[in-house]
Amino acid sequence: MQYLQVHLLFTLPALAVLAAAARPFLSSTELAKMALLAALAFVYTTPWDNAVIYLGAWSYEPGRVLARVGLVPVEEYFFFVAQTALTALATLLVSRWSAHAALLAPTPPHLSPIAAAARDTVSPQSAVSPRAADPQARWRLSIRVAAVSVCIAAAAAAAFFCVPGTRTFYLASIIVWAMPVLALQLAVAAPFIARRWQPTLASIALPTLFLWCVDHIAIRDGVWSIHPSPTTGIMVTPFLPLEEAVFFVVTNAMIVCGLMAVDRTLAIVRLRSRLGAVGTFERKPESEVALVAAAAPSPLDSWAHWSRWACALADNTIVAETSLDAAAVADLAHVMDIARRGSLSFSAALALLPQDVRQDIAIVYAYCRVTDDVADDASRPVEARRAALAAIRSFLGDVYAGVDVSQSPLISGILPGASPNLDLAAAMRSIARLVHAWDRAAPVVPLRCLVELIDGCEADLGALLLATEDDIVSYAEKVAGSVGEACTCLMLNSSGSGVSKDKELAAVVTNARDMGVALQLVNMARDVATDAQTLGRIYAPTAWLDEWTRIASTLLPPGTTKPPASAAGLADALISDTWGTQTGLVEHNTHAMRFLAGRFIELAYNSGRVASARAGIKLLPADCRPAIDAALRIYLGIADIVRGWPHSVYRQRAATRASFKVRVLAESLYARQ
Repeated sequence: MQYLQVHLLFTLPALAVLAAAARPFLSSTELAKMALLAALAFVYTTPWDNAVIYLGAWSYEPGRVLARVGLVPVEEYFFFVAQTALTALATLLVSRWSAHAALLAPTPPHLSPIAAAARDTVSPQSAVSPRAADPQARWRLSIRVAAVSVCIAAAAAAAFFCVPGTRTFYLASIIVWAMPVLALQLAVAAPFIARRWQPTLASIALPTLFLWCVDHIAIRDGVWSIHPSPTTGIMVTPFLPLEEAVFFVVTNAMIVCGLMAVDRTLAIVRLRSRLGAVGTFERKPESEVALVAAAAPSPLDSWAHWSRWACALADNTIVAETSLDAAAVADLAHVMDIARRGSLSFSAALALLPQDVRQDIAIVYAYCRVTDDVADDASRPVEARRAALAAIRSFLGDVYAGVDVSQSPLISGILPGASPNLDLAAAMRSIARLVHAWDRAAPVVPLRCLVELIDGCEADLGALLLATEDDIVSYAEKVAGSVGEACTCLMLNSSGSGVSKDKELAAVVTNARDMGVALQLVNMARDVATDAQTLGRIYAPTAWLDEWTRIASTLLPPGTTKPPASAAGLADALISDTWGTQTGLVEHNTHAMRFLAGRFIELAYNSGRVASARAGIKLLPADCRPAIDAALRIYLGIADIVRGWPHSVYRQRAATRASFKVRVLAESLYARQ
């Protein structure tokens, strides 16, 4: 076997498989990260490789390589780049799923995010240093010192054994060469990496095991030979020496830690440019927004932007976590948790989005979730809930107007006549920071979108019966169409697209609102029984209830007491089950609920909103399409379940299986682009 065949049989096929798997996530920023690390790997490894070959660590058999530059075959130079790309692709697939910015300031497990944020925030007037006041700063410093000390100690110890011709030379030369780089990387990002230790270890282990196998085969077939004199003689496999095994462990660790360090820097850029302090509207320095500016060219589009991108990396790499807004980081972690708790379907789709879009949409979702919870809190009187919604409306108006809201009760999660609410506090603080980071004259998400949700929630507190299908659609526009528009604005702002600012943009917004309405109608179908039993609401229009009273007699045995003839009476019967209990025909209610659910789903399809949503997905930024396509298809899967259920089980709440979600996510990523 020749060295070229090693690449053709193993390296290149593995790269092709990983590149295909990572294709939906290969943004220009990810490609720039790989190019940067590959260039550094090439420059740093070339002299070392030539030196250890010269000093007799290994050699290549005659006729096994195409050509040499210095002492190193051209195939080996290619391997420097190929290994970097291989490990970077594996790392991207393993580690992209967490919200990176939420990992910048770890929260102690015994404290809530809000309590930790309050404790970690130091008053400007305080004479105590941030590190002294912040135990997490001491933890981060300890992690850094320990990691760097281990690397330096290992390099120093190995230097004594790095003597050519001795049996420890090859192993010691690997450690001396690798440890300084690892020490630098860990000095920058050790706490960030520690918070991601599982994906970090997996990202190192997977390519390492593959490369061990390739190395074993290449040595067995004589492509290259490891000389016995500079090695310990310890074998991991019959053909794989300990030194080769260690080499692939440390080189992959260098690549993964380098990628993690860049991820940390990018997370700091996003945090500093997108989540400013509550109550301020200061424009961010250009270096902080270079990576995330709205509609900016990608880092690979021009040398000028490349230069700004590199400067932003350099400026933010040396930033200490103690200089960041601890409350902002804690709140961001909290809103991501709200998204996970609020909807498994939404959370699954959210994970497919790019980091910056995911972060922004999670904040908007958390705002919507807590606002809806305020309206649905049956433990409080209706008037108290109206007052709470009015307070949120006033808070948003102040935020968009540039009023300092740092002293608002909502910042502490306090509503009129209620105890502090941690979810509310995190959501309101985060939405305020996000809005403050935008240009006040042209906010990314119009205030109208966020206020429409409040209008819908206030409608929930009024009359329970709606008259027509148009009333249902109007309600869905407020509580969900507005959310679809807001999320689309965030996607277009963060990722850019080919959509113009006029006619096409209006069409995309219309499509987004239609998708929100369609998903809300599916939610209504799924929750007919739940809303009736837990919230005491029937959202169906009176026209549908009247229709049901006309056809119900065909489903009931002869001589059976008829259900209430009026729409209002039927709604009360469905909510209380009194009619079914009195007549012994409780199943009538489940028949009625199934009928109403079917009408909601028919309205979603027959009104053209599902078709409009599908058409709008094609106009979104390419890196956002899979997530939105998956979200739509998962919800339509719920609609299929609801339509297929027999009435006897209809009081359950429909949900798609995990296997269905995985299949839909995979198809949206790879088969529908």
